[in-house]
Amino acid sequence: MKDISFRWPIMVLVMLLTFGIVLGFNFWHQQRVKAPLVEKLQQLEGVRGIEVSTLEKSKKLRFVVALGVTNNMPDTYRKMDELLLSACNEDGYQLILSDKKSPYLEQVYDKIQFALMEGERTGNYTVMK
Repeated sequence: MKDISFRWPIMVLVMLLTFGIVLGFNFWHQQRVKAPLVEKLQQLEGVRGIEVSTLEKSKKLRFVVALGVTNNMPDTYRKMDELLLSACNEDGYQLILSDKKSPYLEQVYDKIQFALMEGERTGNYTVMK
């Protein structure tokens, strides 16, 4: 049998090349996919800021969008969703909207939360009036 010795320089070179390829792809993805998408999202009405991260143990992108004042919230959300669908597949992202909570809104929610839950379960929303 031939004596096959482990070649450390070749192993180190392969590891460096693999690491370089992974970092290069990540940089390319950041510059060509995420950055233009974030810029387009920030141009929408009512968008104050965007944080992009990757969910743990998956390839999903999480977009946390901080909203400001907007005249038409459903339209703004629909436009964000369309932009994200054009860049990612349907299961490839998670869109989370955040806002500034106020004590008044928290108090109103605390008062009506049980009526909302009851209406959701029974379907009888007219009783809430």
